[in-house]
Amino acid sequence: VQVGLSLERAEQTLDRYGETLLALVPLGLILATVGGTAIARAALKPVGDISLAARRITAEDLGERVAVRGTQDELDHLAETLNGMLARLEDAFGQVRRFAANAAHELRTPLTALRGGIEVALRADRSPEEYRQVLRSSLEEVERLI
Repeated sequence: VQVGLSLERAEQTLDRYGETLLALVPLGLILATVGGTAIARAALKPVGDISLAARRITAEDLGERVAVRGTQDELDHLAETLNGMLARLEDAFGQVRRFAANAAHELRTPLTALRGGIEVALRADRSPEEYRQVLRSSLEEVERLI
């Protein structure tokens, strides 16, 4: 006894599955790409915010800080670390500015005295000994500066 069934119906079903699959795969790829891009952008936005804040910071304006979101994740730790570094840099730059201002002030007084002595010596003709005295005095002032 032999039993035979027609395969036509099974082939039609397989053809429909194949057509459906061909239509859904590109659509799925498009949706996965769009969704993946949106998720990646959302995940990387805090990195972009940190980068933008870092670009705004200059040697003249170290008061800018990176926003901490309060999520206590790695990006918050990075922002806190950057803010700590900026605070230390701001302190160091302040010390350098104060040192430069103090050095300029400390140099101004002896240089003014040196200039005054030279100007007085040049106002009138002097003897060689008087010029030597001005030069000795000027040399002493320079040695005090060094």
